[in-house]
Amino acid sequence: MPSFGNGANAPPLPACGILRSGAGDGKEFRLSQAQCTRGSVSNWWKGGGDGSGRPSAAEQQTAAPAGPVPSQAAPSSAAPPPPSSAAPSPTPPKAMIPAKPTLLRASHSGLCMQAAEGNGGIATQMPCDNNPTQVWMPQAVAGAQDVFAFVNTKDNRCLDVNGGSKDNGAQVLQWDCHGGPNQQWRLQRDGNGYRFVSLNSGRCIGVDSGSPAPGAAVRQWDCDNSANQRWQLPT
Repeated sequence: MPSFGNGANAPPLPACGILRSGAGDGKEFRLSQAQCTRGSVSNWWKGGGDGSGRPSAAEQQTAAPAGPVPSQAAPSSAAPPPPSSAAPSPTPPKAMIPAKPTLLRASHSGLCMQAAEGNGGIATQMPCDNNPTQVWMPQAVAGAQDVFAFVNTKDNRCLDVNGGSKDNGAQVLQWDCHGGPNQQWRLQRDGNGYRFVSLNSGRCIGVDSGSPAPGAAVRQWDCDNSANQRWQLPT
């Protein structure tokens, strides 16, 4: 076994490839590529290896080539999608008539409905003269297209059926607005006018006995498609 110390008697480092013993015994050792470094060869000459003059098992192993470094996906620069917005609110239905002052004119007589002043003032038909007791402001009931309250512009009271009655012949009058069904009217188109159907009773506003005379009372009756139950809304 060659005996090489760490002193000046150590032969010079050979070229990488084949390593020949300096003991003159003709032994040669083939070096791997990984051992062909100055550190590995120098270590062998300085007494490295496995103690038998040969490179150690670790020195004889050729390092496996390193695999490719897995690439990392580049972070996305795209902006995150915006959060979904809430569904839009449904568009409320358009009211059948506009919210502006109007007369209520009976088709059979051409006279206008007016209310006597004060709470409980009865409704009658009178010649149209646009005085405030004959002018009514329609107010659509929330969420409805064809249901309205009618507010008298003189007293700011609502068109009402007396006592909330459901009977034929009950008097129509004005009363403090309270939003009850006897103050709510469903409009039904009828030729050039409308029928006023009480939500409370299902009956229609008409002129008593179909009279064409001024001062005739306005009452609720079974709907019968007569002209005295048809009301025009000139503005």
